[in-house]
Amino acid sequence: MRLRTTALAFILLLLPLSASCQNNGGEYDAALLEGQAGAYFAVFNAVYDMEWAEGEWKYIAVDLTGVILSDTSGLLALIGDFCKKHGYTLLEDTWEGLKEKGFLEPIFEDRYSFNDGILISFTDIDLKEDKLVTMGGKSSGPGIGARFTAEKKDGVWEVTYSGIIQS
Repeated sequence: MRLRTTALAFILLLLPLSASCQNNGGEYDAALLEGQAGAYFAVFNAVYDMEWAEGEWKYIAVDLTGVILSDTSGLLALIGDFCKKHGYTLLEDTWEGLKEKGFLEPIFEDRYSFNDGILISFTDIDLKEDKLVTMGGKSSGPGIGARFTAEKKDGVWEVTYSGIIQS
């Protein structure tokens, strides 16, 4: 009985992560969700849903400089649709780029804060047709991230993570 309860709790924990990358009533392009862009979007949703840095934001910035995906236009379309749905402005940039453009505010010495938004970044480890392994992170100041694995099972990208790190 105890094992069954533990297994059920584990399954319930994974459901929000896998459900976040499904087509959600036609809100997102199903063909993009099924491809490799869908794996990144599932990780994007998992990173966004983490309670690492909550706030009222105007912007979501994505740093795609560390991705293996050869064509990021589908991923940007999915994230753009997400931002429209949630009232954010999408910026594609790096932390340094945001700093140069004046989006970041100094907090002390060489530390900066993105008070009006968050930056979600990917540093890929491996990408295959049905699996993505990446270091994903979210930052509005000091960053927090984890190793994310998105695997396609029964046509749905399921995301797990481990090794939470904070900078």
